[in-house]
Amino acid sequence: MTSNPSEHGKTAPTLSFFTSPLSQEIRAEGEAKGEAKGEAKGIVKTKIHDILMLLDGREVPLSDTDRHRITSCTDLHTLDRWFARAITAGSVAEVFGDDVSDGGQ
Repeated sequence: MTSNPSEHGKTAPTLSFFTSPLSQEIRAEGEAKGEAKGEAKGIVKTKIHDILMLLDGREVPLSDTDRHRITSCTDLHTLDRWFARAITAGSVAEVFGDDVSDGGQ
């Protein structure tokens, strides 16, 4: 690491890398990935909320195990499938259908 003299006669590390175009590009890529992950988590959380609200509004009974299965799922495709089924389902068994995997557990 290169050093520059400071006004007190000591050397300070050169920080030019942290402001270089390469470091700015790396930082921007990291920020974009973080934003995408946060957005995906928000979509999953919203979909879970929507499924629970729909089932509650339709008065479909949920056991604690069923509720946990829904709230712990992190796979958006599975949640989308459950949501579509919940629109017409008369029971939680119809929501889960033939799903063997919870797609995210």
